[in-house]
Amino acid sequence: MTDQYGVPESMFGPVPEEFYGLVGRVVMVSTLVEDRTLMLLWALDDQPQPTHAGKPFWQLRQLIEQRLDDVASDLRAEIAAVMSRVSEAMDRRNGLVHSLWPNPSLEEAQGWRSKRVPNGTPGGSEIVWTPTSEQAMAGDLLELVELNDEIARLANLVWAQRSNNRSSLGSGD
Repeated sequence: MTDQYGVPESMFGPVPEEFYGLVGRVVMVSTLVEDRTLMLLWALDDQPQPTHAGKPFWQLRQLIEQRLDDVASDLRAEIAAVMSRVSEAMDRRNGLVHSLWPNPSLEEAQGWRSKRVPNGTPGGSEIVWTPTSEQAMAGDLLELVELNDEIARLANLVWAQRSNNRSSLGSGD
């Protein structure tokens, strides 16, 4: 037996459509959060836009952190706090997206994935378990929506600050 898109039930067991829907929404909104993070980097950086396009979140975060010296201290602290929240949300997103979910339900699901361990460690990989539920995924999704808005707001503040700094330099003050 297969679902309406041709996925055999023998692959994962019966999977509620709402489970697929929540995972898909987390993927879509987290992709937008990555794009907003790139937008924040563009606000901080004078490089042409294609310079950083396509980089994963962790690289964007490093580049943002390297460029915070010219930002007002209160804004710098706010950006650092939001980037920390985004990192945690992206870690949860990665656990959700990269795990296998045998027989998930909305009440409780246990996903697992193999994870590489540092070179030289015996075994070379380990199994990581990711518990979730409809409530947990919905909470993660809402946090990603909030972070999207927060990053866009911070990028606008950075652009405004940089514009003000340029104006005051040009006015001879």
